[in-house]
Amino acid sequence: MKVYIHIFTGRWNYLINKIKQLNFSKDPEYIKFNTLSLKENAELTKNSKILLDIQHPTQKGLTMRTIEALAAKAKLITTNSDVVKYDFYNTNNILIVDRENPMIDLKFLTAPYEDIQEAIVERYSLTNWIKKILDIDN
Repeated sequence: MKVYIHIFTGRWNYLINKIKQLNFSKDPEYIKFNTLSLKENAELTKNSKILLDIQHPTQKGLTMRTIEALAAKAKLITTNSDVVKYDFYNTNNILIVDRENPMIDLKFLTAPYEDIQEAIVERYSLTNWIKKILDIDN
């Protein structure tokens, strides 16, 4: 399995946490101070079979990563338990993990992705979102 990790943090936030923890050891190479461009993110998403989504603890509803996974037909490992409320939720495609004790079943990683009906995927598209915002019917 190939894994790509890009954890973005602001320099100031990073420095404060380093000082608080008194941890000045060398950081892993996946800690980044630059964000991915939209093009880089789209390319990585398109080429991924599984995406990881760690939502902010106070966030409600879906994250962009969830929508990206749906559009890319990629599996999703997420801490967002709200995802079970949506019509595309499928235990073969989405694994909800506890942020404090994440456990990932190898069967989830190796089982094939199950296609979601195109009408359901379309419901979460940018085009459909714009139509809803502007109250436009087909």
